[in-house]
Amino acid sequence: MIPLKPITRRSFFNGVGAAALACGLPTSPSLGASDGETPLRARAARKGMRFGSAVMMDHLRQMPELGPAIIRDCAVIVPENEMKWRYVEKVRGRQDYRDADQLAAFAAGNGLAMRGHTALWYRNSPAWLEQDLKTPAGRSLLLDHVSRLVGRFRGRVSEWDVVNEMIEPQDNLPHDMRNWPPFAPGDVDFLAECFHAARAADPDALLFYNDYGYEYSDRERIGERRRAATLELIAALKSRNAPIGGLGVQCHATVGNRFVPQEYRKFLADAASLGVKIVLTEFDVNDKRVKGDVAERDRQVAAHAREILTVAFDERAVTGLLTWGLTSRYSWLSSSPDQRDRRADGLPARSLPLDENLARTPLWFAIADCFDKAAPRN
Repeated sequence: MIPLKPITRRSFFNGVGAAALACGLPTSPSLGASDGETPLRARAARKGMRFGSAVMMDHLRQMPELGPAIIRDCAVIVPENEMKWRYVEKVRGRQDYRDADQLAAFAAGNGLAMRGHTALWYRNSPAWLEQDLKTPAGRSLLLDHVSRLVGRFRGRVSEWDVVNEMIEPQDNLPHDMRNWPPFAPGDVDFLAECFHAARAADPDALLFYNDYGYEYSDRERIGERRRAATLELIAALKSRNAPIGGLGVQCHATVGNRFVPQEYRKFLADAASLGVKIVLTEFDVNDKRVKGDVAERDRQVAAHAREILTVAFDERAVTGLLTWGLTSRYSWLSSSPDQRDRRADGLPARSLPLDENLARTPLWFAIADCFDKAAPRN
C-alpha cells in the first residue's frame, strides 16, 4: 500500500490547486474542509482500511467542484474507463493514455493512491482486435497488452485488476467459466500467465481477480455458483504459483434482492482463508425497485448498504471500499444501455454517497457508520 499524507486545511486547498493545474482544470476551493464531519477516508484509515471511488477525467473537467470532493473523502481512486484497452487504443497501434496519465497526476499531486482497472476483460477489447482473438495469436496479443499496460504505470499504481469477470455460470461451461475466445473454459494456466505477466511488469503492485454477483442468493443458485467458482479459481491460480494477492468484490447492490448474511459472511471468510486481501471495488446501490419520494429512496438505499457493509467489514481481510463514482450525477445506472439497470419512472439513480450537487446522502452516513463500527485491521 502507498502511505498517505495527512490533509490539513491548507494542504487540502493547495492540493486542489495543484491537481487542477496539472489536469488543466480550474481551481475551485468551494468545498470546505472543516465542516465538522470526519471524511470517509479518515474514518477508514482509523481502522487500517481505505475508502475511494471511481473517477472519470471528463467528469473532473465538467464539474470543477468534484475534484475537491474526491480529495476530501477519498484515499484512493480508480479510473472508470481511462485504462481500458477499448478506450486507449481505438485504432490499432495508436495508443492514447492522456486521460489516464492526467488521472495519475491528479492522484499523485494530492496524496491519493491509485488502482489500475483493468488489464484483461472480455468486454475490453477494441473492435479491431475481435477477429485476432479467435486466432492462435490472440493469447499473445492479450499477454502483451497486460505487460504493456501494467508496465506503463509501474510505480504509479498500487493495485491492479489483472483479470476481470471470467466467471459466468449462465454460460454452463466447466468450472462455470465464461465462454470467451481465446480463453478455453477451465484454462487457468492462461489466466495464471496474465498474473505472471503483470508481476514481471510491476513487482510491487498488489494483483487482483475482480468479479461481481456474490452478494445475493436466488432460486437458480447463480450467486452460489459464482461464489464457489471464484473460490475454485483462486485456489487453482494459487496452485500454479500465480502472484494473485487480492479478490476484488465489485458489489453492485440492488435494493430488493435477497441478501443472506451468513452466506456472504462464509464466502468472504473462505476467500480470506486462501490468503488474499479483499476489497469491495465498485460499490453502489441500485434503487430501481424503490417507490416513493427521494427521502424514502435514500432511506432504503442506506439501509441495504448498511446490511451488506456490516457483514463485509466484519471480515478483517476486507481492507477497502471503493464506490463506482462518488456522486449520483454521474452514476452509470442512470445511463446504462440496459433498460433493466434503470428506473422505470426515468428518474436518475440515487446510488452513491453524494447527490447530484455533492451533498451527502444517507448512504454517505451509512458508509461512515460502518467504518466507525468496523474492527481495526492488523
